[in-house]
Amino acid sequence: LPKIAAQFAATAFHALSPELPSGIQAPTIVTLHDLIPFENPAYHRFPDVFLYKLKRSKALTRADKIVSVSARTAHAATRFFPSLSSKIEVIPPVFLPAPEWNAQASTGYAKPYILYVGSQDLRKNIGTLLRAFAASEIRRDFSLVLVGPLGSMTRSWREFARNMEMEDQ
Repeated sequence: LPKIAAQFAATAFHALSPELPSGIQAPTIVTLHDLIPFENPAYHRFPDVFLYKLKRSKALTRADKIVSVSARTAHAATRFFPSLSSKIEVIPPVFLPAPEWNAQASTGYAKPYILYVGSQDLRKNIGTLLRAFAASEIRRDFSLVLVGPLGSMTRSWREFARNMEMEDQ
């Protein structure tokens, strides 16, 4: 990446995850989504936590600017790295209205749906999402679709959905 950035005379290099290759000559920006391995290392295996901390610490320290997707994440970053506070700017993600499209024809779902995208681990609290959806009137008009890697709680959540007669919703 440093060679490509130099070849195109990049005026800035933006890493969308907090990993920053060495040798970038342009000013660098790193986007920070969360610091879960710092805040809750028990959610991950030791080698992953160790590598995450090593890479993130290095990237955040070297970055010229840090974009945090939330004030909460920015606060966590300054708690773990107090010297970075002047480099952090909170810029929440932007969500644009989706263009009109026929979801049923595109996906095969009979109803419009609420989409969850993410891992299915305990820390994601999908149980609360399932309980809220099961208790809600919205269930008649919408499906709930979960997409992402299976996790430690997937079996329990599938059983809950089956018991609440939501398995095909």
